[in-house]
Amino acid sequence: MNTVKYHLSHDGNTIGLFDSLTEAEHAAARDNGWTDAEIAEKWESVKADCAKYGGDPLGNNGRDSLYFFVKLELDEQGNILTVDDEPFDDYIESISVEVDGKSDFEETKVRMTDYFLKIRQK
Repeated sequence: MNTVKYHLSHDGNTIGLFDSLTEAEHAAARDNGWTDAEIAEKWESVKADCAKYGGDPLGNNGRDSLYFFVKLELDEQGNILTVDDEPFDDYIESISVEVDGKSDFEETKVRMTDYFLKIRQK
């Protein structure tokens, strides 16, 4: 059975891989200085207000945050099947570059697999 995970990063730096978007959002809020009490008390309200009026609950001074939430679908062996509902190979193709007539598809696929799944400890 396939599973869904959420990869959280800040400005390209991996924070973690989470079982739900809510877990990832709470981790981002904590990383941004929110306490667990503030998350429990205010997060849903702030998030709803931002959705209604615009803004980013993790942003500062009216700017969007640099937190990125990426939905990954994994097969039973832990291989990436989709990235934000796009087939993984299509996603890799869209970010691969061609140098001297050769695509770096395989190298990019290895790098992105490592980026999404090999979570480094702080």
